[in-house]
Amino acid sequence: MILDLYLLHHPGNAGTEARLQTWKALVEAVEAGQIKSIGVSNFEVEHLEEIEAWQKATEAAGGNGGELSVNQMELHPWSRYEDVVEWCNERNVVLEAYSPLTRGKHFDDAVLKPIVKRTGKSAAQVLIRWSLQKVSLVFQSLLTFETCIMTSLTYLA
Repeated sequence: MILDLYLLHHPGNAGTEARLQTWKALVEAVEAGQIKSIGVSNFEVEHLEEIEAWQKATEAAGGNGGELSVNQMELHPWSRYEDVVEWCNERNVVLEAYSPLTRGKHFDDAVLKPIVKRTGKSAAQVLIRWSLQKVSLVFQSLLTFETCIMTSLTYLA
């Protein structure tokens, strides 16, 4: 079995060396044909730059630094990470937004409500549209049939 995508999750407090050793192992798994693409989740610019520096040094020494394909982040109007978005866009790294609906925490937000009223769309549709306009890929768990239909309609709008 070959995995399509493997994400190194959250840099946490593991430290640079542990992150880079894990990245190296993922690159080796790609070379071995076990994984097609590798990426990260919740990596901010400082962590992304650690990987990029390691890639450049490895490639300068004749090795394979791997290709960073995806960075998955919680992205929505209340969690923008504009520096990460810019970094990923400049390097053609797919930015995947998870939790674009903010787990419903902001559906009654004073800024969002007038937009919902003006557009005639649901809060969920407005938030997904925002995400589609800002990032490469949007990932939202669809827990109900109604959410699935609303999300589908957003893509068609």
